[in-house]
Amino acid sequence: MRPDLVAWLRESALPLWAWSGFDRRTGLFHEALDRDARPIDGAARRLMVQARQIHVFALAEIRGWYPGGECAERAAQEMLACFMDQGGGGGFAFSVDADGAVRDSRRDLYAQAFALFALAWMARLTGRSFYLDIADATLNFLDTRMALPETGGYRESLPEGGGGRRQNPHMHLVEALLALHEACPDRGYAGRAGQLIGLMERRFLQGAGRVLVEFYDERLVPLQTPPYAFEPGHHFEWAWLLTEHARLTARPVPALARHLYQVAEATVALDGSIPDLTDEEGNVRAGTTRLWPHTEALRAATLAWTPHCATGRAHWRENVIALLFARFLGPAHQGCWIDRTDEEGHPLSLTVPASSLYHLVGAACRLAQFDRVGRDQGDAARASQSRRLRPEPLLPGLRLDGGPA
Repeated sequence: MRPDLVAWLRESALPLWAWSGFDRRTGLFHEALDRDARPIDGAARRLMVQARQIHVFALAEIRGWYPGGECAERAAQEMLACFMDQGGGGGFAFSVDADGAVRDSRRDLYAQAFALFALAWMARLTGRSFYLDIADATLNFLDTRMALPETGGYRESLPEGGGGRRQNPHMHLVEALLALHEACPDRGYAGRAGQLIGLMERRFLQGAGRVLVEFYDERLVPLQTPPYAFEPGHHFEWAWLLTEHARLTARPVPALARHLYQVAEATVALDGSIPDLTDEEGNVRAGTTRLWPHTEALRAATLAWTPHCATGRAHWRENVIALLFARFLGPAHQGCWIDRTDEEGHPLSLTVPASSLYHLVGAACRLAQFDRVGRDQGDAARASQSRRLRPEPLLPGLRLDGGPA
C-alpha cells in the first residue's frame, strides 16, 4: 500500500509543528527544529518562514486536517506587528530576532511574495477584507519602489545588494497573486499574474531547450552561458502555476506548461529521485537531492493534462512518493524530514527547516484531490472564498499608512 502523505501530515507533522515549531511566547514560528524535533533557539525569524507557516496552518484549518486556525491568526497578527512597516515606508522587513525586534530591514522581493501569499490565505480563512487591503498596499509598494519598467519585473531587494536578479521571486509572486485572486476575484490579481507570466515567457526562458534560467544581471541577461542549467523543481512549479492561471481565468492550458513539465519529467530517475540541477543537454550539474522538488513533481503530476504528454514512465509518480518517504520522511524523527541528501541518498542536513512544510502541504492537497483520499474539503474552501468579507480590522489601532487609527 502506498504511503499516505495526508495521513502523515495530520497525524505527525502538523501536531508537531503546531507545538514544537511554534513559540507561544512570541507568537512566531521557529525557523527550524533539530534532528530530535527540538526548537533551535537564537536563529533570526525570517518573514518567508512565518508566511509559509501561516499558509500551512490556515490551509490545514480550511481542509479539516488540523485545527490550525488559531495558530495561523496569532502568527498573522505578529507578522503584521513585527515585520510590517509601521512608519509609512511600506513593505515587510526580511527578519526579526527571537523577541520580534527587526534584525534585517531589507525589503526582499522573495519575502514580500510570501507575505502576500500569507495574506491571501488569511483572507480565505477569516473572511476579513483587512488582509486584502494590506496586500493591495504591499503591491503598491512593489509598484512604486521596486518595479523596473525598463526590463519588466522587480528589483531583488531594497536597498539593492548588487547581486543581480532571479526568476524565483517572480514565480512566487505569481503564486501569491493567484491565491489572492481565489480569495477575491474582483481586485485584478489574476491580470497582474498574467503580466508576470508574460515576463517569464519573454526573459526567463533561455537556450534551444527553452529552460528556466535562475540568475540574471540587472538587465535580465543570464549570468551563465549555454548549455543553460536549470532546476527541475522550478519547472514543475511553473507548470502548476500556468495551469492554475488558466483554470482561474477560464483559458486553455498553455503549451508552455506542457513543455516545462516534459523537460522536468525527463530528469526523474527510475527510482524517483530528482537532481537539484541539470542542464538543457541532459547533463546532471548537481546530483544532490532536496525534498522540495519531489513534492513539486508530485503536485504537477496530478494535473489533468499530464497523461497526454507522458514520456512512457506511467509509474514514476508512485516511485517519487515511495522515495519521498524512504529517503526524506521515514528516516527522520516523527513529523520531521531530511531536507537534503548527497548523490547516494545520505543525509546532508543538520536541521529540519520549517520552510519545507509548505511544499509538503502543497503536494498533499493535490494528492488528496487526485486520489480522493483523506477529507478533501476543496469545495468548502472555494465556498469560503466567496462569502462576504468582513471589513473590520484585525489589529486595533493599525492603519495601512502606519499612522494612528
